[in-house]
Amino acid sequence: MFYSVQGDATETDAATVLAGPLWKSMSAVRAGHTVKVDDDPWYLNAGPAAARLVVTELSEKLGE
Repeated sequence: MFYSVQGDATETDAATVLAGPLWKSMSAVRAGHTVKVDDDPWYLNAGPAAARLVVTELSEKLGE
């Protein structure tokens, strides 16, 4: 599972969510199959450079 935190994680409630029971109950989290990604190219920026970055990261994490 690929996930992100929008903005500075220290200024959000991300730590609480990631430490919470709902997050910990997800099978991908229990199996250690989570990858934190940068929210800008993954979720906010729709340009070709962002798309290349996302594809590169997917290839690296999932294998080619």
